[in-house]
Amino acid sequence: MSRGYAEAVQARLAALLADGCTSFGALLAGAGGADPRVVADWWREHGGSTQAPEDRGATEAGLRPGLHPLHSEWYFTSDCAQALANRFGDRLLALGTPTVAALAREAILVERDAALIRRRFGPRTPTTVELELGSVHELPDRDALAGPFDAALLDPPWYAPHPRRWLALAGRRVRLGGTLAMVVPPELQRPTAERERSDALALARRFGPTTLESGAVRYATPRFERLALAQAGIDVPAAWRTADLLVTRVESREVEVEAPHDAAAGFETFAVDSQLVLLTTAARPGPPALHAVEGIDGYCWDQITSRDPRVATIDVWTSESRVARVTGRDAIADMLRRIASGMTPSDATDDRGLAADLGRLLGGIRPSRD
Repeated sequence: MSRGYAEAVQARLAALLADGCTSFGALLAGAGGADPRVVADWWREHGGSTQAPEDRGATEAGLRPGLHPLHSEWYFTSDCAQALANRFGDRLLALGTPTVAALAREAILVERDAALIRRRFGPRTPTTVELELGSVHELPDRDALAGPFDAALLDPPWYAPHPRRWLALAGRRVRLGGTLAMVVPPELQRPTAERERSDALALARRFGPTTLESGAVRYATPRFERLALAQAGIDVPAAWRTADLLVTRVESREVEVEAPHDAAAGFETFAVDSQLVLLTTAARPGPPALHAVEGIDGYCWDQITSRDPRVATIDVWTSESRVARVTGRDAIADMLRRIASGMTPSDATDDRGLAADLGRLLGGIRPSRD
């Protein structure tokens, strides 16, 4: 953490305390997106407790399988999603905003995994186009995506180049006079957040007049985040995270799209009962085995930031915030396929030790056979 950024976070927290902030939940909500671990350390130093916030609880409304951090899946609260659907829900192009698309009057949702969206939303599933936005130069102008749209609502991953690319891709498909809206992280989300916000704002203004609505969106705390922070002794509120909304009236669509970026190592996805399990497609030499990631207790991951250098060593990651390094990747993949189909870990492999490790990685959950 840079010195200037650390000082900005501490100044924000001190100002909140001076203004009468008396709970960890309120402090966290006002901290401009700063890492809850940093906020918790500061609060403890000032005599506060990070246990049992007043609105503690699960808030994913039974979505199965669970949300996953590698997919940048933070979903809006139900009230926030409904408000956004009411505001933008006529002929809406929804990028990465499934909870809004499911409530909108008319929406086309673009997501990387249409089958996963169908599993989570069932009969409420909006019309969904499966597309990896990081790999395309342009949205296809055909079938469900034939435009123009009256509005576009975007919630991209909060790191470059995704916000700029999503803005350009969606903005070119909104009719003149329509609305382009994108979530942007609060200013203290990370040391580079202020610059990234400025870049997004500058690009949006090339489409037309733009405003920035502070704290306009609120997220339900996903289970993976609550579990990870619990490893650090932190209970986070059910809906503490907010973000800003950039809103543009589209008056020009002559904005170029940046070239697709080189994707990081890919992951294969397995839906294991209520969990989503992602396994790297890269191979490490050695016999099939799971290995603990440095510095963590068993397989329980303890971070929510992608800047932790240990992230690069993670080969398998579950939506229950459990991680491991893997050797014998293809054999492990075969075992996960069997478990996803309804087998127990003991049924999926004759190696008793490996079966026990897979059981611990999956949290002892026995997959259903339905």
